Amino acid sequence: MQNPKEIRKKQYFSMDPKHLVGGLVEKCVTHASGARLAIERKEFAQANEHLKNAQDILIQLQSLIPKDGDETSQQGRQVLGLLIRELFFCNINKDAGRLDEAINILNRLASVTRCDQ
Repeated sequence: MQNPKEIRKKQYFSMDPKHLVGGLVEKCVTHASGARLAIERKEFAQANEHLKNAQDILIQLQSLIPKDGDETSQQGRQVLGLLIRELFFCNINKDAGRLDEAINILNRLASVTRCDQ
């Protein structure tokens, strides 16, 4: 029987780019929301892991956008950069209010990248 992580990895590699980006943004929302819950419960090590995972996803997404792209590409890189920094500061300060704002932005980004609309 295959490892669930290996199965998920195969699923990601077989996705078309639009679905992959949408799935990654949704996963980022899941991690950020998990961190919010962990902060609420004062489980700071778990919050740290969730926030690092969310940041890693955003860093990967940002790396896919060409640095010398058009204005829209540059704005996308800036938004992702802002979110990465926000999650970093939320992690350092365990700031639930600031994290709520970041989750709100991530949810809006997720609604834009959803492929089932």
